[in-house]
Amino acid sequence: ALVGPCALPKGSRVLVACSGGPDSLALLHVLAELARGRGLTLCVAHLDHGLRGARGMADARFVARQAAKLGLEARVEALDGRAFLRQHGLAGEDGLRRMRHAFLARAARALKCDAIALGHTADDQAETVLLRLIRGTGLTGLAAMRPRRGRVLRPVLEASRADVLAYLKDRRLRPRRDETNTDPSFRRNVLRADILPRLAHLNPQIARVLASL
Repeated sequence: ALVGPCALPKGSRVLVACSGGPDSLALLHVLAELARGRGLTLCVAHLDHGLRGARGMADARFVARQAAKLGLEARVEALDGRAFLRQHGLAGEDGLRRMRHAFLARAARALKCDAIALGHTADDQAETVLLRLIRGTGLTGLAAMRPRRGRVLRPVLEASRADVLAYLKDRRLRPRRDETNTDPSFRRNVLRADILPRLAHLNPQIARVLASL
């Protein structure tokens, strides 16, 4: 990706969004391995949206430690997520996503970053395709997430979740686990835990097929 759609000129500063979970932790470490050779400077951003109490605070401390170990500047913030959603008339997954993106934009300005790297994988892409099909979409929506949109980069968009876990195991990295990723009140979690495994009975490569679509 760094020599293709996510290529950046030498001297660029990249803000890596890291929740502490498997995908973003792998993204942070693989970019840290590659950054110096490509003349990139990395910074780290983490948002505790205040909805997970002590576990959310522990995630924030974990990401701060990861950044310190790698010698990277970090921006870690805690917000009252419920108050943000009420103030902006938002709710659910989409409201939290908008809150994260607003935080990342602020962090990028504060740290003078040229790009923002997100840890979406091919499995996330497959889920997004299905969500948009279920909602109803045209060709533009069916295209789902792009590897690059403006200054937002998704360098591991073609990597599977299995690739991510293999990388973490190889590097002996232990990610944090967000228990809300199993909450069936979120549509994406239902797809991940129920719908995609059922489709995998018809085609074990269903995630790859949907991502390719």
